[in-house]
Amino acid sequence: MTTKYILVRFHDRKLVLEAVQSFANLYFDEEFSKNIEVYFSGFRQYVVVLPKADEMQFMFAVNYLSYPESKVKFDDVIGFDGITRRTYFIPSSDDEYDNCYTIDSENRCLKHCFDGNASIAECGQQYIDPGVDLSALHHICTISAVKVKKRGFLSWLFG
Repeated sequence: MTTKYILVRFHDRKLVLEAVQSFANLYFDEEFSKNIEVYFSGFRQYVVVLPKADEMQFMFAVNYLSYPESKVKFDDVIGFDGITRRTYFIPSSDDEYDNCYTIDSENRCLKHCFDGNASIAECGQQYIDPGVDLSALHHICTISAVKVKKRGFLSWLFG
């Protein structure tokens, strides 16, 4: 059983995989972006495993999948860490877009900003441990980051 994963609920597998690939590509030079596993657990639910992501990378993954570049709004994005016993999420009321909330097993909620600061917050949610068993799920693919070639402003004109 893995300890760090994100559950994504959505009806379109292709859009989920595109969002995970886009996230991985942002971290092309980082080791954790080389082996991101994606599983299907049934009825519109995908499990994204980031085994080598550190705490900040994992929180950013939850944030990024909540606000993907494609502007698709997934039905639900919730991260879990079995070792720290935390649930990671972005509340529906969020209007700052650059943070991630955690709830620990004692239902203490923290708001983590990407500048490294954290503060106690009211979340209106409770800690949940879904206890995902990857061996019981359908493995879809392993995603590895690829270096995206940035195209210049006039590349359409000059190739």
